[in-house]
Amino acid sequence: ILYNGTPVQYSSCSSLSMINDNHENIFFLGSGRIFKITTFCPASPTVTLGNDINQCNGSTTLHASSSNIAYYYWSSISANGPDSNIVNTNSNHIVTVTDNYGCSASDTINVQIQQCVWPGDVDNDQNVNSLDLLPIGVYYNISGGVIRPNASNNWVGQPSLNWSQIQQNGSDMKYADCNGDGQINFSDTTAIHLNSGLTHAAKLLAPNYVTTNPTGYFTFNKTIYNPGDTVKATFNLGSATNSLSNFYGASFNITYDVSNIKPNSESFSFLNSSWIGTVNNNSIVYSKINAGFIDASIVRINHINKNGYGSIAQFNFILNNTLTQT
Repeated sequence: ILYNGTPVQYSSCSSLSMINDNHENIFFLGSGRIFKITTFCPASPTVTLGNDINQCNGSTTLHASSSNIAYYYWSSISANGPDSNIVNTNSNHIVTVTDNYGCSASDTINVQIQQCVWPGDVDNDQNVNSLDLLPIGVYYNISGGVIRPNASNNWVGQPSLNWSQIQQNGSDMKYADCNGDGQINFSDTTAIHLNSGLTHAAKLLAPNYVTTNPTGYFTFNKTIYNPGDTVKATFNLGSATNSLSNFYGASFNITYDVSNIKPNSESFSFLNSSWIGTVNNNSIVYSKINAGFIDASIVRINHINKNGYGSIAQFNFILNNTLTQT
């Protein structure tokens, strides 16, 4: 036994009274003397939970990496448990490990589980199409939102805090911030074009759109076409007898028969200037064409409705050299 740092002998250990002080100091009381023995950990335990976690939806499993541990105490359940723990709450999670000598160590990890943004899916309906352009125009130039960490236009779920501003369909405004810079503007349309037609599995809300039936129709540059001719069809929205009032934007689909059209000869584009507005000045556009199907939208960005009617887009294609009746 050490007494004031000096080894001494004690002949009658049975007369000693022992007090344990948190596995660090042991005091023996006897014959009017107090003997202090300071214990130590043969090998101090270590534990790591890894890097902080920021992920999309659901839950995550925390693994405490350690060895020769008797107890794992998890703050999230306020109890001992195994070396892993499933969590689904946003907070700091602490694990404390204790070995058979009573020596302990701990580590903390911050977990953030959020509803994720898929760049281009502005209305949060699982896919990217012409409908996603409309909210960009409606909320154009809104700023002050939460900047998304490590944001990109890549088609992958990206954790993002809510803006606590809501779109008309009930989705958070963060979904319209495709590039994650905390504001909604022309730059956010890039992701719509890049990820057009893509889908993802995570779905939280079904968008709610008000559908109207404005007059949409084609006018043609000729009345008679021969095999091999180029057909130029102008797409019109509204008419002299059905003028549109308080118009701000529209999304539409056009289907057509490809049997007499030369493959890959089709093109669809909005007029640079129309009664709706000037493209990339006070309006933005989207269009995608596949064989037999056009998906398109146009929306103003100045928060001012427009009245009018007339041509807004051009659809061109080449007829086959041999035409068949369908």
